[in-house]
Amino acid sequence: MANTHYAIVVFGGDPDGEHPDPELRGRGPQLTLIGCGSADFCWSAIAHWTGKHPLRRWEHAEVVSRSPEMIAEHPGPDPG
Repeated sequence: MANTHYAIVVFGGDPDGEHPDPELRGRGPQLTLIGCGSADFCWSAIAHWTGKHPLRRWEHAEVVSRSPEMIAEHPGPDPG
């Protein structure tokens, strides 16, 4: 069965180069995948991740899901 939930950290981007963390200064928006599986697993993965890596300015964590229609339309890898 396809993974239906994804735990991600979202960084909104810093186009003006004002971020206090040099690692993120001037970077564009980005998503970091933390885990995938059930919704409960994903929230647990976020709690574990943020316990070790506190969220920085302009970052937030969320769980996103695929709709059943999307899973039905894309059941597996594209053969072509």
